[in-house]
Amino acid sequence: MVALLIRNLDWAIAWDDATARHAYARGWDLAVKGGVVCHLGPGFAGTAARELDGRGLLAMPGLVNVHSHASYIAVTKGLYEESAVPNAPDPVAGVLHVFSPLMTLREDEKPHALNYALAELLLSGCTSICDLAFAWDGWLDTLAKSGIRAWAAVQYASARYVSRNGHSLSYDWDMAGDDARLGAAISVAEMAAAHPSGRISPMLVPAQVDSCSEALFRDTAAVAAERGWVMQTHAAQTEFEVREMMQRHGCTSIVWLDRIGFLGPRTTLGHVVFTDQHPWMHLHARDDLPILARTGTTVAHCPTTQTRRGKTLQSFARYRRAGVRMALGTDIHPHHMIDELRCATVMATVADGDTHALFVDSTFEAATIGGAGALLRPDLGRLAIGCRADIVLIDTGHWTMRPLRDPLRSLVFSGLERPVRHVFVDGAQVVADGRCLTIAVEAAAAGLDAAQKRMLGEVPSRDPLGRSIDAIIPLSLPMLG
Repeated sequence: MVALLIRNLDWAIAWDDATARHAYARGWDLAVKGGVVCHLGPGFAGTAARELDGRGLLAMPGLVNVHSHASYIAVTKGLYEESAVPNAPDPVAGVLHVFSPLMTLREDEKPHALNYALAELLLSGCTSICDLAFAWDGWLDTLAKSGIRAWAAVQYASARYVSRNGHSLSYDWDMAGDDARLGAAISVAEMAAAHPSGRISPMLVPAQVDSCSEALFRDTAAVAAERGWVMQTHAAQTEFEVREMMQRHGCTSIVWLDRIGFLGPRTTLGHVVFTDQHPWMHLHARDDLPILARTGTTVAHCPTTQTRRGKTLQSFARYRRAGVRMALGTDIHPHHMIDELRCATVMATVADGDTHALFVDSTFEAATIGGAGALLRPDLGRLAIGCRADIVLIDTGHWTMRPLRDPLRSLVFSGLERPVRHVFVDGAQVVADGRCLTIAVEAAAAGLDAAQKRMLGEVPSRDPLGRSIDAIIPLSLPMLG
């Protein structure tokens, strides 16, 4: 007897080994036993402990989000979406390193922020997440209780960014503390690997290419290779960062990471927008993309966060043509993975000036098997016998999906998260009829709302110029009265 049987699916996005790509199937049955897909095809003859009617449903693999800051970023809603730091060296760097220190969560507020983001993820069909965060009591258990599959990634660095005047940036270095910070991250990674849920995994994350010493990167890579862990860092995220690395080392961020041995199949780089071929950089070399392709390094493309600052990859299609392994992440709020597919697909055509530069099958591949490959997990990101039962069921009769000719296009360009009906991780249901079963969403939202109100009241004491939040980031419309 199987644990779960979904019979007579109207549509399924199944993995086709013959072509090594996703493909549509109709009228198939999907069976799960021991958290694994044990049957995918027509005519399942066995019995099941639970059976669902698949008519009116599309089954697809759970989406894999390889780059997010779910533990703390949702509290910035209504603040960072359109903000910029006047006279900052770079609009992204300014928001990240000038505004961010003004908004700090207390320990008791962090579960609200994480649960809020995890609910958004699950409700948009995301079943695996890399949470790039800072360790706090209860972090791993909160991830596990949500039912999601998670890579717990402690960020650590040799330097912190400092802004003493509200617009310029400098680095406060403490390389003497590198060993202790890496040791602390390893301890958390060991706890993740041993977590009783079996769904929490380790990841090592030296935070940014410009904030970590060469020794810290080399030591991280050595530990990851010894333990079989995956790694990630932010690289080529801003013009400011790349210019800084060129001043220090005479080369781009990507070239430097290659020189010191940090790149490879177990490494993911967040963003990688400003390579040496990006037209804004005006560089003569064209080494970055070939290096990424040669080393098998994965790029975590987070389209929404960059387009909010007027930037995008140049381009997703060009990276793919160069042989670069691509995956997707949400990075910031909202954590809507399906919308990231839409944004990535549309912005690729904008960047190339070609409506045929990229199609949604490529971004769906990045959000599934691309992410699974980055995490060294070929049993994720695809519906196939022997793979983990991370399954998303889409209501094809939902009004946003109709008229229905091509369900993936309808989902990504029209339906988004609205027709997501049921979600399973390891065969366990975490979303039913569009409702998150594992998280008290309203309670998380209320807690996050209270946290933001407290933080905004403390902004003048944190801002180097003593400004209020309204002076720094005005409301989108003026107040009357």
